[in-house]
Amino acid sequence: MKSPPWNSCDDADSTGGGDIDSVEKVAPGTGAVVLRGLTKVAAYRDENGTLHEHSAICTHLNCIVA
Repeated sequence: MKSPPWNSCDDADSTGGGDIDSVEKVAPGTGAVVLRGLTKVAAYRDENGTLHEHSAICTHLNCIVA
């Protein structure tokens, strides 16, 4: 299984928008951060087309994944 494409933190953009405006734009095998209301969501679409969503806040550094 491939890892999601985020593997670092981006504290400089913790208050800005997401990478894209809709999870429908996440192509298979890619991921992005999406702003949903005031919450950032890390979205990854696997090769089979299944969308996986998690909080975009890193649990150990408390920053936004990049």
